[in-house]
Formats: sequence, structure tokens, C-alpha cells
Amino acid sequence: MVAGRVSKDRSGDGTSSNSRSIAFESLVTFYISSALRRRVLTTTGDIRAGFNQLIVDDVHGWVRGAGVGIPGAAADGTALVARVVSIRRNVLTLRDTDTAANDALRVTITNDDRLPIEAAINSLPDGGTVNFPAGMYIIGTPGASANQPLVLHSNLHLIGAERTMTLV
Repeated sequence: MVAGRVSKDRSGDGTSSNSRSIAFESLVTFYISSALRRRVLTTTGDIRAGFNQLIVDDVHGWVRGAGVGIPGAAADGTALVARVVSIRRNVLTLRDTDTAANDALRVTITNDDRLPIEAAINSLPDGGTVNFPAGMYIIGTPGASANQPLVLHSNLHLIGAERTMTLV
């Protein structure tokens, strides 16, 4: 797994005296390769109301910490945006707080990188840098009422690999 790098400036002079790596633990790693891949990760799956286990046809490319969009599973009938906490065989287990309100059967599941990117941003409340490896990052899920913009704190920098290599 390739990790995004999050650096926090503690010296006040613009240098990073305390640097740490944080794994975005999302589909970010799916896009990382020697040649930039531009594609959305999808699979077909089922989730039942009241449960947080998503049974999918194909787990290839999905990773722990990924954000997923599940059409029709939210309380208002829109897409549920959730975060994967574990993967076992063909089951993606979501956070306990991400239970489905409605049955969503044979729906197309898509990735949503907003949740892991937001976690990286929120890990640096006093400023710092979030570095994005080359790749495509999907923010938002079609049909979700939970789609929100990313909120950037002051003195926070988002840096991509190169202009044509990192797409958010």
C-alpha cells in the first residue's frame, strides 16, 4: 500500500521538523501505479437495512479505510457514504455508525475518497501539508445527500505529485 504523506510544521519556519506518514487507506492506493490510471473503482453489492456489512461481487482494489458510496441505502433513499473498516472474503464491513437505513440490493458500489482525505486534513488542525501521490481521487458520490465540500483549515497545503499526475 502506498501511503499519502502528511507533514506538520512545528518549527514555524516552513520546514517540517516532525514528519509522519499517514496511509489514506482508501482507494487512493488502487490508483497508484507506475503509469497513472484514471478510473473509478466499482463493484456490485448488497446491504440490508440495519446492517453495516456490504456483500460485494469483487473486492479487488478495495482497501481498509476506503470510502464507498451505496445507492439507495441512506435514510432519505439517497446514497449512503460510508467507510470500510475491514474486508473478509467478499464482505466489506463498514463503521458501526455507517449502517444502512434501507435495503440496497444488486446496486453499483463506487469509491468516494472524500472520507479518507478529510481524515488526513483533520489530522493537521494547526496547519501542515497533505501530499497526494500521483492518481485520481474521487470526491463525492452520485446521488448522495451527504456530499460535502472539503473544508481546509488555514495554513494547510494540499500538494499533488504533478499537475497532470494528480487529479482531485
